[in-house]
Parts: sequence; structure tokens; C-alpha cells
Amino acid sequence: MKILRKPAHINSPTTISIGTFDGVHRGHRFVMKYASNLAQRYSSENLVITFDPHPRFVLDDDIEAHFLLNTLDEKIELMSHLPIDIIYIQKFTKKFAQLTPENFIVWLKEYFNLKVLIMGYDNTFGVNRSGTFEDIKMLSYKYNFYLHRIQPYVIDGIFISSTKIRNLLLKGYVSEANKLLGYNYFINGKVITGSKLGRKLGFPTANIGEVAEEKIIPGSGVYIIKATIDSEQYRGIMNIGFRPTFHYSHNYISLEAHLFDFNEEIYDKNIKIEFILKIRDEKKFDSPEALVNQIYRDKEVALRFFNRNY
Repeated sequence: MKILRKPAHINSPTTISIGTFDGVHRGHRFVMKYASNLAQRYSSENLVITFDPHPRFVLDDDIEAHFLLNTLDEKIELMSHLPIDIIYIQKFTKKFAQLTPENFIVWLKEYFNLKVLIMGYDNTFGVNRSGTFEDIKMLSYKYNFYLHRIQPYVIDGIFISSTKIRNLLLKGYVSEANKLLGYNYFINGKVITGSKLGRKLGFPTANIGEVAEEKIIPGSGVYIIKATIDSEQYRGIMNIGFRPTFHYSHNYISLEAHLFDFNEEIYDKNIKIEFILKIRDEKKFDSPEALVNQIYRDKEVALRFFNRNY
């Protein structure tokens, strides 16, 4: 798979799908596999065009941090396992957003040798999302390319979208989000020095920091997780929240992972956390002893889950 970050005059004809593809979820992967089949039929290369930064960070002044399902690097890694020949990463700017639908098509023809264009059921191209499927269809006759439209991807009656997955994660519904993603939602970070409170309670934890600012953090609560450190995978539980039993500030959310059968020093190491299932909401306990008793119960729930499912 070739990755381009500047427009290049591609000699081979291309089948192009375009989008932010945040999450590279099951619907996105259906589009990319469909595009691969079309590319073979039309003797062309399967080209995916995506954007960095996400257009909403450029066009929406009210957008907040922790909005995306994937960083750009994570997105590329997920796409690398799909039948894609070329990924082009377009720097998204307000100037680029002003392209008319026709200028956009001319750009695709000039730099990417467009032969086949795939549009989603609700895709629009060009300034102010003005280029509808019908508009692009007219341009396909003028500029001599094939146009295909894909209907929404549905699982159990649910239309899959990145927005729907984001909302599920923010509510803590990670298992439901994972079903739509087709993989376990994850964050990458680094183990940082914490208050060592977990160790004092008999449950040493890895405090996770340096998570990409744009990544969504699931809603507060206790989760069953898998953690990867130095290519080794471990099982555990994670608390996301404000540690209300100890009156910590609500201005800082903590991410603390307790890994089972693990007792190594891992400060400053990179760590990947996969979220499997939410056990319960975060709550304030009357005493540290009551919290410890609950952690024992949380661990027991997680161990039973792993025994049944893995």
C-alpha cells in the first residue's frame, strides 16, 4: 500500500472513495472492499482519499478535544489491512473546502486519473456540501468517469456511522460500539507516575497519560480491558473518572488500569488499552475499605467474563 501526502499525477486509472473514515468501522470497510472489487472490474487501482485534520476541526469553531475515534496513524494502520492500493491524505483547509463540485472533479481527474468514483448514500462534494449525487452524476458524463452509489451499511437494523459510535463510547457502551467498529475500541498512551494510591490499596495500577488529545475517552466507569505492552497482552480492569472516594478534582480525569497477574515496573512505556465491556459506573464509597471490596468484586466479574469468552 502506497501512502501519498501531496497530489501526484497517477498514471494508472483509479477507483476512488473519499471520506474522513473516522473509526474505519464496518461500514467503511464494506465501502473499501466494494471499491476493491470495482477496481478489479475496471482495471484500476483502489485509491482512498482521506483528510487531515478532520474537516470539523477546521470548519466548526465549537469542536472540542476528544472527538475522534482514530488518530491519523491509527487510521492508516487499520486501513493497511484492507485491499487498498493507495491512500492519499489531503491537508484539509478552508481554501480546499471552497472548491466547487466541478473543480473538485477536475482535481480528481488531473492528479488521480479518476476512472470510477464511489459515493455513499449521504455523500456530497464541494463547497458547503453542494455537490449532490445528481450533480456529480451530470459531471460524470462531462468528464467521462463511472459513478457508483453505496447504500448505508446496516447491522441488526442499525445504520452504522462514526457519530453513532462516538455517542455510544461517550455513554460507556463500549461493547455496542465494538460491534459497529468490528474491533475493540482502543487508546494508545504512556504509563505515567501517579499517586500510587492503587498500590497502597493492594491493587497496583498503571496510570495512563499522553493519550492523543483528539481521541474519545469512553465515559466514566469501570471497564474490562486488554492491555498491550511491548507486544505482550494482559487482561485487566480500568477505572475512568475522578476518584470521588478521595475527593480528587473534577478538572482532571484519571485513567487507571489494574492488570491481572502482573507486577513489573512499566513507567514511561507505551501501552495500548482495548475496551471490552463496562462493568459499572464510577461511584463514591464511604471508605477506602468499601472501595477495596468493590474492586475485588469488579476483578471477579472480569475474570468470569474472560473465562467464558476467551
